Amino acid sequence: GWHIECSAMSHELLGTHSDIHARKIAEDELASERERLRVTLRAMVEAVITTDRHGVVNFMNEAAEQITGWEGGAAIGRTLAEVCPLQHERTSEPLPAPHERALTDALVVELPKATALVHRQGVRRLVEGRCAPIRDVASQPAGVVLVLRDMTERAKLEAEILRATKL
Repeated sequence: GWHIECSAMSHELLGTHSDIHARKIAEDELASERERLRVTLRAMVEAVITTDRHGVVNFMNEAAEQITGWEGGAAIGRTLAEVCPLQHERTSEPLPAPHERALTDALVVELPKATALVHRQGVRRLVEGRCAPIRDVASQPAGVVLVLRDMTERAKLEAEILRATKL
């Protein structure tokens, strides 16, 4: 009887050991995937901002910090509308933060042409971008990811080329 009990116990321990081993492998894979994502986001020239489902910023890459002027994690916990104020380039009319439409319609929302982003110091940058909903495991809206590209220099170049061709 003692031998059977002992072997059942060692079998149970082996089972636990292989569960722990499998979990360790999964955790390592998750950690390296997270690191890959972190490095990718850091290397991107596009600004990437993510929010929760209430539009509160929970992540920004370096490009987003530079274009918005909210550096060193100062934007985390603030609303997207505060961190990333958007307006019509020519009329300066405020544009609604794109996360609400992305969440309610559950689709990718393109920023309108001629969108300006107002930097924390008041400098305006011409931007283009899109906002996409993020879903949780139950396919419920969990937040958004906003990707922005600074188009200011390109717009200046295009205007200069246009002027030069008219001369």
